[in-house]
Amino acid sequence: GRIGGFGYSMGVYSIARAAAEDSRIGALTLQAGFTNMHDQLLRQFRWRVPGVGYFAVAAAYLKGVDVLEKDTEAALARVGDRPVMVINGTEDYAIPLSMGEALVDVAANGRLWIIEGAGHGDFADAFGSGFYQELDGFWRANLLAAMPAAAGVGHVSTIEGRSN
Repeated sequence: GRIGGFGYSMGVYSIARAAAEDSRIGALTLQAGFTNMHDQLLRQFRWRVPGVGYFAVAAAYLKGVDVLEKDTEAALARVGDRPVMVINGTEDYAIPLSMGEALVDVAANGRLWIIEGAGHGDFADAFGSGFYQELDGFWRANLLAAMPAAAGVGHVSTIEGRSN
């Protein structure tokens, strides 16, 4: 596929699931994504008050959200050998580095990019001016390289997944 998928935070699950279901998505960039919603809710709320994460999981179920079904690892396992770049910051308060490592372990063709000093959303600031060049290099190497010359090299389509 010649479509690139980008997901940030909760959008990582959405784009990983889309890629698992649509082989036209040829490469993924997953920035600060959780392994699965169940574990993320437990972790996210645990640091505030011990045990409250279980209430968050219960509340999600009561609102009709199947947190076990929102599983980024399971989706990535179905992506096959398509390239996946996982980006995590060392100072992310919401998504621990261990979740990024777990996502890369599941991806058949995964790469982990750890950005020193980056929090949950300040990757470009923490890495510096080369951040976007690095992303561009990943997209070009994994989407444009396989395109025939007459197919319009230089155009990269992107599906974006974001949390609000």
